[in-house]
Amino acid sequence: MTDQLLSRIEKLERQNKRMKAIMSGLCLCLGALLTMGQMLSQKADNSMDRIEVREILLSDGVTTAKLTPSSLVFTGQSGSEAEKATITASNISLGGRYFTEIRPESIICSRDGVTRFDLSVREIGASIAFKNASGLMGSMLDETTMVIINDAGMLSMQPEHIFLQKGEADALLAASSLKIRDTNK
Repeated sequence: MTDQLLSRIEKLERQNKRMKAIMSGLCLCLGALLTMGQMLSQKADNSMDRIEVREILLSDGVTTAKLTPSSLVFTGQSGSEAEKATITASNISLGGRYFTEIRPESIICSRDGVTRFDLSVREIGASIAFKNASGLMGSMLDETTMVIINDAGMLSMQPEHIFLQKGEADALLAASSLKIRDTNK
């Protein structure tokens, strides 16, 4: 368990380093674009010419940066996997084998297409969910409930009760009662 946790932390640290590098490149690119835009607008004001561009593509053969009216996309190679960062008005996504999407209401992290971590704030409240490799819920915590699930059973805790289930047997502990049911009911 500790090895898995350390491995996960190391992977998240590597992803964080990639994200820092991408964000640094983004800031540099945006600074250059703002400077270029300021120069072009001054030149356009002086000569009354207008330049309209649908897409700007920068590439060195290995990595590319593409600017469109709706997004900024960076694509490159990291090891044997293609990495991609997309920035739009509604989200930022970092793709590849490990994928992270950041939206105003949530952060979702996945590996090989399976969501592993979900932090979200919705109308019903905030929640954190961790999932295993097959996408089944591992644990979830929201404003009123904590749930832990595996292949064999489930544990659910709320302020008013605790519910434990394993196979067909379960137990419910409430403030004034304890109900236990086994496989024979």
